[in-house]
Amino acid sequence: MLIYGAGGHARVVIDILKAQHQVIHGLIDNNPDFWRQDIGGVPVLGGDDILSKLVETMTNQIIIAVGDNKTREAKAAELSALGFQFSRAIHPTAKISRSASIGDGSVVAIGAIISAQAIIGDHAIINSGAIIDHDNRLGLAVHVSPGAVLGGTVVVGDRTWIGIGSTVINNLTIGSDSIVAAGSVVIVSVPDRVMVAGVPAIIKKNL
Repeated sequence: MLIYGAGGHARVVIDILKAQHQVIHGLIDNNPDFWRQDIGGVPVLGGDDILSKLVETMTNQIIIAVGDNKTREAKAAELSALGFQFSRAIHPTAKISRSASIGDGSVVAIGAIISAQAIIGDHAIINSGAIIDHDNRLGLAVHVSPGAVLGGTVVVGDRTWIGIGSTVINNLTIGSDSIVAAGSVVIVSVPDRVMVAGVPAIIKKNL
């Protein structure tokens, strides 16, 4: 297993994979300041220039540990074109319904809850203690931050970020490329490409 990215989110992914007893061969990051360092006991092997060699000689399994949603989506397309396949990182303390579906490359952190019939898209981050209730539909490269709560039958569009400690009530749609600011309470649906904040949440700006 390789991890793409060597920043803060990589430390979370390393902890999850170790809790799963996965073998981690190394990290890849284009920042030369990380090269030849160990992060969480895992070596940083180098940058993008070695990926084509690694997929042939080491492993084709990789997970992207990059917090920015658009960057994570774009990098997934690049890595897929090189022949990599995407693993999931699911912490053993996460509670996931047997009827839920977790997309390729997604990360489910410590203490998260994913309920019945929820569908989590590829390359999502369901962070520590987040709650995804029944029948949610989360798109590609969504990030649900620590302690956020999505009520039942919520739809979240691609690349949207749900901030720390925010709440979205039942039966709403949160559009693509939008941001729900930390601590917000969302009681009406949110369109694409806006930031909402407050209690109740209102549109603060277009993105």
